[in-house]
Amino acid sequence: MFEASRTLIAPSLSAGLIRRRKPLLLAPPAYHGALPVEPAEDADPRWPTWREDLRFFAGCYVAGLVFFFIMLS
Repeated sequence: MFEASRTLIAPSLSAGLIRRRKPLLLAPPAYHGALPVEPAEDADPRWPTWREDLRFFAGCYVAGLVFFFIMLS
């Protein structure tokens, strides 16, 4: 009985079983600090108006109704 209970105890994770992932480098390490980050100049900084939001949500609602009727038929 004592021998069987030893196998039921979960083994602890050792450092050899845990693998750490290397960070994903999209550029060589020398370029990480050398590239300046500039904001896009032709980006529109204004917030969308309530009319644009309403148009978007109405379009989503209509698309959902069309999908519902297609699946119903």
